[in-house]
Amino acid sequence: MIADYFVVRGRSLRIDDLYRRGGIYEYRNGVNPRALISLAVGVIVALAGVVVPGMRWVYDYAWFVGFGLSGAVYVQLMQGTEKG
Repeated sequence: MIADYFVVRGRSLRIDDLYRRGGIYEYRNGVNPRALISLAVGVIVALAGVVVPGMRWVYDYAWFVGFGLSGAVYVQLMQGTEKG
């Protein structure tokens, strides 16, 4: 949500579309698949620190790594796809 608001949509919010069916914030059955993919990437990379001993620092800083990586992946996946 942070990457979408600040980066993808440039701090622009259409209040009416938040509550409208078919608005710019409605995705496939109410779920944005690109957001789920970016979340999964952040979680998988953070959890890799548990499995790979040399990457333990990734797990130790999972909040920051997951936030940054998921945000970057989301921005890349959403390039040119914003509706409206």
